[in-house]
Amino acid sequence: MSEGQRSFAREAVAYFLTARPIQLLKTIVAVGWGQYCANANHLVFTSGSLCALSGMVVLWAGLYGLNDVADELADKDTAHKRFRPLARGELRSRQLLTVSALQLSAGLLLLARAGVFGVIIGVGLICNQWSYSFKPLRLKRRFLLDVTSAAVVSHGARFAVGLASGPVRRGVWLAGAALILWKVAAYLTYRLEDVPRAEVTHVGTAARLGARQTSVVSAAAIIGSYVCFIAYAYYTRLPGNVSLAFTVLYAAALTLYLTLFRTGRYPKALEVFVFSAARRNLPSRIRDVAP
Repeated sequence: MSEGQRSFAREAVAYFLTARPIQLLKTIVAVGWGQYCANANHLVFTSGSLCALSGMVVLWAGLYGLNDVADELADKDTAHKRFRPLARGELRSRQLLTVSALQLSAGLLLLARAGVFGVIIGVGLICNQWSYSFKPLRLKRRFLLDVTSAAVVSHGARFAVGLASGPVRRGVWLAGAALILWKVAAYLTYRLEDVPRAEVTHVGTAARLGARQTSVVSAAAIIGSYVCFIAYAYYTRLPGNVSLAFTVLYAAALTLYLTLFRTGRYPKALEVFVFSAARRNLPSRIRDVAP
């Protein structure tokens, strides 16, 4: 392989990582959950549903790129994010902005194939992401507004796009509430250890609350999510294996927050995993400080 080919391959990998493929799974789950509920607890694959799902995935790849452009300087000052391609200097912000614009356009085109509603939601998500990431609003550093933007709006929109793929509306608000409350807990956990030194005087909800209070709020959100999920499962007669799988996930999440509340830090096994991930230059969520 020539030097030019290796350089092209490195750049392609950098763009791929900027799209945050692991986090794109959230979009697949949220949209897929909406489609599952909208089709009477069945996965129905049609051209419209596949366009909606793929459109949201491509759109969010572009939105993550926008976030990286907005956070370039802050990421360099946040230990676990300094390994991101843009912060590490593997890409230029203008290049990433161009690629993100292409991804957003492609995502909107795919959503248009699924219907006008998807395009409206897509444009709304772009506006929401801009407000969340860029100044002067920069909602990610504003108390309560960060949770509203990143959890309620973003996951509510994902679910709504999925919901538009089918005719069923019975009890779907319970399923949507379960998804959003789960995201609230996950978002607060993510943000708790994500305060770059340059912004310690102006931080979001989790950093303002601190570890113990955040664990209480997150645990309450998880419990509320589980109540909504059980109500939906009972109301729509959700298959038992699906209910069992979700119950295991809820139990694992509650264990995490109980540990965080009792000790003020994450479980040792989780710390070992994310610190080893950081040393392998993979995206991780806890500061690069020795456990």
